[in-house]
Amino acid sequence: MTVRTCWRGVLFVIAAVALALPLAVQAPSAPAQERATSPPSAHHFEPSIRVRDALVRGDLVVARRAARELARAGAPISLRGLWLDVMHSAAREVESARDVGAAAHGLGTVARTCGECHREMGADVRMSEAPVPPRDDVAARTRHHAWATDRLWEGLVLEDAERYAAGAAALLDAPLVDDRARERAREAQRARDGAQRARAYGALLGTCAECHRTIGAL
Repeated sequence: MTVRTCWRGVLFVIAAVALALPLAVQAPSAPAQERATSPPSAHHFEPSIRVRDALVRGDLVVARRAARELARAGAPISLRGLWLDVMHSAAREVESARDVGAAAHGLGTVARTCGECHREMGADVRMSEAPVPPRDDVAARTRHHAWATDRLWEGLVLEDAERYAAGAAALLDAPLVDDRARERAREAQRARDGAQRARAYGALLGTCAECHRTIGAL
């Protein structure tokens, strides 16, 4: 058996597991996050979750559709101004993106803007502390990937550097991560401010999407 044939077999196994466990690979813990969101920003957070989950799957059509909704979302008077303008601009970047990588970059900016607004507004946004999943088999390892990327997302939305760093560290330590994704995780680990974290997250998300499309985990 050649090395190429061996890896092809591994990819088919991962794809089968991913298709059987769509929530684990493609749509991390969105319901728990949505419940944690304060009501004034919920109408922004829900479409952003749909954009994120679609991009993880590599589904640009659905991501752009959700981004269109986000780009047109209004807000209470208390939330209007600079942050809303920046978020709308980033959402339009996703809406007009020609590939998943460009869309993922825009989503990183959306998440960073959410975190900065939460900080400036003094919003008490809380998210559940999900335990680190085991890594006993292929299915568990895919859930571990989802756990790690969830922490990166939450780190941006909450502007929580420690949570973001935990996600990057978990992904670096995760099995079944290819060299490109591992390098993206290193970039996330090296990020020192919100803009760098957003760029690293977007780049990583684009890499995840490419891998999922390759193995057929849609």
